[in-house]
Amino acid sequence: MVRNPSNPTVEEIKEWAYSDEVEPHQEWELFLLWKGEFIDYLKFASDINCPKESFFLDLLYYWIWRIAVERANENEVESFKEVFEKAESINTPYVRLWLQRSQELLAGTREVDESSWRENRRPYENLS
Repeated sequence: MVRNPSNPTVEEIKEWAYSDEVEPHQEWELFLLWKGEFIDYLKFASDINCPKESFFLDLLYYWIWRIAVERANENEVESFKEVFEKAESINTPYVRLWLQRSQELLAGTREVDESSWRENRRPYENLS
């Protein structure tokens, strides 16, 4: 499915996103960050019919953490404003929550450590 996991095509990423296949490489998450197709990742994270929706939501969280705290590469940093603008029009609750938390983190109004950043990304699942 993915011929070269370290440099997948956009078509291969989409095909993988809508498949039942496991990650094609242990560093898949990093390869996707380096690829930098964040608008597409946002689409997958907001599509409840996408089998890898949760994976892509986690990827978006990891991406923003890298921008705010770790050393992210230039490609990652340059595109977050465009992705935020696109996310403003998305009504998926988990994506809206990601956007709000991400904006707060990057603005310096949200102080979190890495473990709390990784927690409670899907709080609406626990509601009865």
